[in-house]
Amino acid sequence: MDVKFIAAKDTLEIRHYVLRPNQPFSACNYPGDNDTDTFHVGGFLDNKLTTVASVYKEKNINFEQEQQYRLRGMATIHQYQRKGFARFLVKFILDELEKRNASLLWFNARRNAFPFYEKLGFKYFGDTFEIDGIGPHKIMYLRFQVPFSE
Repeated sequence: MDVKFIAAKDTLEIRHYVLRPNQPFSACNYPGDNDTDTFHVGGFLDNKLTTVASVYKEKNINFEQEQQYRLRGMATIHQYQRKGFARFLVKFILDELEKRNASLLWFNARRNAFPFYEKLGFKYFGDTFEIDGIGPHKIMYLRFQVPFSE
């Protein structure tokens, strides 16, 4: 699998197919998709885009860290799920966030994704909550090691 940066528009079809199939296609355009601090990544198998994710520089008031980023729109086409593709994307994202001196990555995880993120070391924050039309979620996060400064 190859992981590389992609354009926001390249995420839309997979977002719609996997995450929001019962909503209008326009619901897959997220606020901040085209901000300068936002980046999108895609996983390719034999030059076919199979997995997407987007990362936004966005602060969550529940955390005190300054350099916060939010993961959103993580999705893998159904026939490619459970093959490790999303794990490759998360590794790529974490490496990129370290380069950007991130202190925290957070997101709203769907209940069916909890075990995946737990295995990658993400922690829970707060109670489960419902997102209308999508289902139960919980905030998950990962703190980055802050480099030692002399």
